Amino acid sequence: MTDESNRVILFAKFPEIGAVKTRIGVIMGDVFACRLYVNLLKDSLDRLREVKIPSLVSIAPAWRTDDFKRWAGDDPCFGYAGQQGEDLGERMANAFCASFASGFVKCVLIGSDLPDLPASIFAESLTLLDTNGAVVGPAADGGYYLIGFHKRHFLPAAFQGIRWSASSVLENTIAILQRFEVRVAMLKQLQDIDTIEDLARLARRYDMDHGIPSRTRLFVQKHRQAIEAVIFK
Repeated sequence: MTDESNRVILFAKFPEIGAVKTRIGVIMGDVFACRLYVNLLKDSLDRLREVKIPSLVSIAPAWRTDDFKRWAGDDPCFGYAGQQGEDLGERMANAFCASFASGFVKCVLIGSDLPDLPASIFAESLTLLDTNGAVVGPAADGGYYLIGFHKRHFLPAAFQGIRWSASSVLENTIAILQRFEVRVAMLKQLQDIDTIEDLARLARRYDMDHGIPSRTRLFVQKHRQAIEAVIFK
């Protein structure tokens, strides 16, 4: 039975050419970058459908929320809301605040650039929040791919004063949580996809890992030669 006190929040951008995966777009072109993001995003949505946990897709920019719903087919599996706030930290904090105000007790927030994120990680994260105030999934680049809170221990300060593009995001966030004596559970480290180097590493991993096909896997394998040509030119 689904626990209606839990929620997964997926932070997503409307998939517009030139507005997503821009660091990859500089090298591979904006159309390629947008197609990559569409595959990442669709895989993320599929994963949430699989776990059947109440989920909210939080969309940037907020004014594209209705466009996103039409693009996604206004799927009844999800709630939809525009992201609210001036920077990423404020938008994440506001998403947690709104979820807790709506009656949810344990919430985890993820990004939409995590190929092959195991569906089991959502149940694991929410279970860890039974005995911890927060849960964090470290990313290989020094950020995090998941953060979650139990309502009783939610700390908006964890999203304040952070340089979101820096490699110190995780370190600074953990330091804030520890300063406020919030007990933190750590998940395994994963690689999100922000740069062409990230994409090349993913392509090489797919060569060795024969897991279940996903949209992202098929897209990356199709364009493997073009990705490697850019890396090794």
